[in-house]
Amino acid sequence: MTATQQLTTGIRYFDVRTATKENVTDDWFFFHGFYGIAAKAVMQETRQFLDAHRDEVVILHFQNFYRMDGAEHEKLKEFLLATFEDIMVPSPPKQRPLQELTLESIRASNQQVIVLYQGASSVEQHRLFWSATEWLYSPRPNTPHVLDMTEKLTQWYDARPYNKFAVTQGLLTVDAQTMMANTDRDHEAALTSKCNPVLSSWYQVLVQQELPQQQKLTTSQQKKQFPQ
Repeated sequence: MTATQQLTTGIRYFDVRTATKENVTDDWFFFHGFYGIAAKAVMQETRQFLDAHRDEVVILHFQNFYRMDGAEHEKLKEFLLATFEDIMVPSPPKQRPLQELTLESIRASNQQVIVLYQGASSVEQHRLFWSATEWLYSPRPNTPHVLDMTEKLTQWYDARPYNKFAVTQGLLTVDAQTMMANTDRDHEAALTSKCNPVLSSWYQVLVQQELPQQQKLTTSQQKKQFPQ
């Protein structure tokens, strides 16, 4: 799915992992074990969507960089500022309760983008970037077993700090046994078919308990129709 398609279906939190490529000096690429598409165009596409939908707010979480030195982080910072600076939500003072930041207050300030950054102190210290280390709670289950996953998610949800963004990583991690048992098909598909039905049921229980605004759920299969 393109960035616009994801935004249109309701996705508002993006886990962004970037890398440089040899002999490419003017762009970055999405990277999660393998190289993906160029990042600049996707960020610009995101800005176009936000310009067309002024009440929408997006969280961009930059982490797990590859082939990125200090100079590359500075270049990426400058590009993000050039693309989003006028609509970025400033990082608040550490002593300010996060609950004071609401969608209404963000919209009233004509802001639309929260950029969480993790991996370069020089960027994290900029007033328009939020240090993910300080402001994000996002433990990973790191298991191929659905029961183990839901037990951990419940434990972490109950223990989540209320002065940080909380991301629930509803995912399974492939292990050697899973790889051997699924040599004839895609490992990701094998785990997804087990994970998503259980995760959906687990999530519905939380919905009934009225999730706080800062709680986000990440799963590749969750979709919501965006109102036209």
